[in-house]
Amino acid sequence: MFDLTGSQPVRTREIMVGLEPVSVRQRTANEVWVVNHVSDDISIVDLSLGRVVTTLQTGDEPTDVCFANGRAFVVVSQEDRVLVFDTLDLTIPPIAIDLALSDPRSIALSAAGNHVYVNALEGGNRTTAIDFQIVSAGGGPPAPDPPMNGALPPAPDVGLIVRQTGGNWLDEDGGNWNAEVPYTVLDHDVAEIDVATLNVTRYFEDVGTNTYNIAVNPVTGELLVTGQEADNLTRFVPKLRAAFLENRVTRVDAFTGAPAPVHLNSHINYGDPAGNASERALSLSMPLDVAFDSSGTVAYVASFGSGKVGVLDAAGNVTGRIDVEGGPAGLALDEGRNRLYVYHRFASSLGVVDLGDFSLTTQSLGFDPTPQAVLSGRPVFYESEDASAHGDLSCASCHLFGGLDGIAWDLGDPTASSMIPPASDPFNLLPDFHPMKGPMTTQSLKGLAGTEPLHWRGDKAALADFNSTFPDLLGRASTLPAGTFQMLEDFVFSMRYPSNPFRSLDNQLPAGLNGADPVNGEQLFLTGGLVGGAECVSCHALPTGENGLIIPAGALQESEGKVVPQLRNMYEKTRFDNQAATTVRGFGYIHDGSVDDLFTFLDFSGFNFASTSDQEDVAAFLLAFDTGTHPGIGAQWTFDGGIDPAGSARLATLEGEADAGAIGLVAKGTVSGQPRGWTYAGGGFWTPDKESEADIAEATLLATAGVGTEITITGVPDGCQWRLGVDRDLDGYRDGDERDAGSDPGDPASTPQTSTDVASPGAVAPTSLRIAGANPTGDVALLQYNVSVPGPARLEVFDLRGRRIRTLANERQSKTGTYAQQWNLRNEAGDRVPSGVYFVRLRAADKTDVRKITVIH
Repeated sequence: MFDLTGSQPVRTREIMVGLEPVSVRQRTANEVWVVNHVSDDISIVDLSLGRVVTTLQTGDEPTDVCFANGRAFVVVSQEDRVLVFDTLDLTIPPIAIDLALSDPRSIALSAAGNHVYVNALEGGNRTTAIDFQIVSAGGGPPAPDPPMNGALPPAPDVGLIVRQTGGNWLDEDGGNWNAEVPYTVLDHDVAEIDVATLNVTRYFEDVGTNTYNIAVNPVTGELLVTGQEADNLTRFVPKLRAAFLENRVTRVDAFTGAPAPVHLNSHINYGDPAGNASERALSLSMPLDVAFDSSGTVAYVASFGSGKVGVLDAAGNVTGRIDVEGGPAGLALDEGRNRLYVYHRFASSLGVVDLGDFSLTTQSLGFDPTPQAVLSGRPVFYESEDASAHGDLSCASCHLFGGLDGIAWDLGDPTASSMIPPASDPFNLLPDFHPMKGPMTTQSLKGLAGTEPLHWRGDKAALADFNSTFPDLLGRASTLPAGTFQMLEDFVFSMRYPSNPFRSLDNQLPAGLNGADPVNGEQLFLTGGLVGGAECVSCHALPTGENGLIIPAGALQESEGKVVPQLRNMYEKTRFDNQAATTVRGFGYIHDGSVDDLFTFLDFSGFNFASTSDQEDVAAFLLAFDTGTHPGIGAQWTFDGGIDPAGSARLATLEGEADAGAIGLVAKGTVSGQPRGWTYAGGGFWTPDKESEADIAEATLLATAGVGTEITITGVPDGCQWRLGVDRDLDGYRDGDERDAGSDPGDPASTPQTSTDVASPGAVAPTSLRIAGANPTGDVALLQYNVSVPGPARLEVFDLRGRRIRTLANERQSKTGTYAQQWNLRNEAGDRVPSGVYFVRLRAADKTDVRKITVIH
């Protein structure tokens, strides 16, 4: 929270909400709703009290909320629906409005207040893929343009991307494929919902392949939608180089629904494939948030991939550009002070733009624990000016937020000079791959580390082999320098999937899913002998579902071999139905997206099922496949002192998972009018944010909860609980002690000036941990810890992402006293850890203590 009354905003308070808060909306003068994307809930915050008073469970991956007609409309992205809550009685179950669009993202209220509009992140563009056998039977794909290098052998049979235009399914040359595609792909980019009847009244089409945000002109009622349009109908890298995607805004007439797209980078000269520095400096990429002024004549667009805010007129034309810090993701207009506030994701700062001269000042959002790998590599992934010929394209143009764009691309190259050897062929049995590879759906980059070889065919041995994409596809003058690409790789390998929405809070398979039994499906996957007597798991090895092998073409009944892919995101590829008259999405499973569902994939003749129900069970198991992220991470509940059996059961499950080391657990609340925090110590006990206080039992913690003194429990990644629960800035002083001393718990440079931790003569020194040697260090870390109560003592090292790097001590101390320990700056495998910040945690019988250490090689 910031005080805006002075010449600059002043940070006054930090309020812990859920994990990955992505939207904040004010409902009343004293109440805001915070949408938590990973926690799958909404935190309702009382601004005067400065705390969460209610947590609403929403479903999987909510993204936005708005208010109308006494109701709250919550966008639930992974479930393709809007939940409608009665704001006067939140105990009433919400009404679900199912949407015929894919991955809804943002919501806005109409100027008249009678409709809300919801845009789709993966709305698509009426394209789909035809299977290679159907294409071959239909006469084959169009002749390659440019012509294929005569030195290459004949191209393999591949699928084909077609687009529905004027009611006809056409390829890039205008060839008609109506006989082969009997369905219609809905191009539903924006949904209109009546706030009174809760009916979906219209869908708006041709707005954009991927849309990010939506705003309504307060005067004309016209919609302005930010997004991008993909040219995936065009085949081959030589034709797509530096020109495969257009960043744009689209005006939509709220009365007729007619779209009017406006190119945000009309200054680009695509006739010059190399571009130039001045052109790149003007480009706007990945337009996220958008805000109108009250007159409806000026709009501001946050260009996440360019470090700029675009200034637009009412028609959507760019009239100016404001340079801000990296990753501008959110905007708020303050016309009374003639300011624009900008949330900088990369810098974790609040930008203040003076709209008189476009000058920028920034204010820190507080301590930022983001790992250095993310800080360094994230700009390389998202920012476009240095990545592409025209400054408008980056890795994130297709891999949206590290994930999917919902479509396929044919990035073959008929002009290539040679075939491509497989990246892994230990027995020298595989033929080389052809450069004409056919359509391939965009793959997620999450969970990628350790799954080599990469890409659908396994033709990339390592992520570094994708460096050629920068000149070949993005049009950059050269590949990235090795050091820069290493930063990109470190960032990509830090990405993780969220938890699977179908698994239970304790990470178990559901008893049933879509009428099938995923538990039986798992057993069949592991021991059913479904692949000619062999097991599915032999290729799709746990935990990722891949094993690094490339399966020969003959075994797959394909024209070329494919690598065994991981299975962690099967639940993200639903809603393609090529047997229905209409389908929400045009791409589904396997490399080209031509298979509409997992049951159909399992119809493959190489599988032998005893019954249809067994086949359905395995499909259900794959939908619920473990992503590697525990469902308890982000899970929350707010206690208000009432009888709450659902909350008690949820807390018991979370404590059990924390006791098992699967997650961490923290609590936030208020005691005697002061913000307080606790971290779960295990065995039903909680460590408070004041060092002088002893651990308390769960019952004691919950006894402090009441109306006005609510307690919110949050599951967090194991290793992060100390920071999130009791030492926000990891300066070694607990948050409650800092507040008592008048220092800032969110600023590691602000600490209590004197220590009250000095024992009197003859007294047993309290349990504590300190860095006894040099800090920073590049050789060895000397540690000293004191134990005031005999019992177990565990000393561990964690990195900034909360991963346990090394266990230094785990033993029972039979007597009180001081102990010494050394850390040789190596992990459990014996490898030297990279330079960076690490945390050493002492967990003793009576207390937990954490200290920060910096490693510099």
